[in-house]
Amino acid sequence: MSSRDPHPDAKSPSGADRERAIREAFVHGSAEALRIRFATLKGYGQLVHRQLQRTPVELERTLELADKFEQQLHDFEALLLAYLNAAHLQWRTPELSPAPVDLAALGQQSVQHYLSAPERTPQHSLYADAPAPVLGNWDEKWLGEAIAALLSNALKYSPDGGEVRLSVRRQNGHALVTVTDHGIGIPPDEQALVFRPFVRGSNATDVAPGIGLGLFITSRVADFHDGQLEVESTPSHGSTFRLRLPLEPRRPDA
Repeated sequence: MSSRDPHPDAKSPSGADRERAIREAFVHGSAEALRIRFATLKGYGQLVHRQLQRTPVELERTLELADKFEQQLHDFEALLLAYLNAAHLQWRTPELSPAPVDLAALGQQSVQHYLSAPERTPQHSLYADAPAPVLGNWDEKWLGEAIAALLSNALKYSPDGGEVRLSVRRQNGHALVTVTDHGIGIPPDEQALVFRPFVRGSNATDVAPGIGLGLFITSRVADFHDGQLEVESTPSHGSTFRLRLPLEPRRPDA
């Protein structure tokens, strides 16, 4: 299943309807996500404050709540950054800065980062399979965001652990980044929908927190590099995401 979806002209009726639907999804989705996260963050802050007012202070319980407050603050920051990135990619053409990038090295760096990320548990085996340099001209910042989103999702939606593998190869004049997990998978009738903003698989809600922007961001990064994001997935067996990128940057007049 591919993320490619021709964008109709915004001036046409279908294009105008699509733009309106996306705008409404962003407003509603972001407002609801921010409301829930802020309410949770506020609640933990109030609990910490109440604990500190106790005499004597229950240090162990207070530290436990402070740790949870810190985690919620981290999640809230990640939500804001994801929303800003998604909004930027949706309504503005980003000023890409194509430069020589070794995609294999970038993938290896991302895997190293996620070895100690909160999404990874002791039950996860995380590997980078990138034996040879894959050189091309891309925007390193945005590609880093895309790879990070794929790795984060693979870990989050593999609640029982298992292997998560990132592979980087050259294939038919393109670079191919593949992220494979053995997690919950995505139902077949929902696979085309998960690239839309604020959309998550029906089986994802009870597994891990999220707002449904990671795959949208990745698909837009692929689009702006004239690339493509594809998914193959089987419920209860896992998912494979493939990010295909041309080795040369898009032409300014394309």
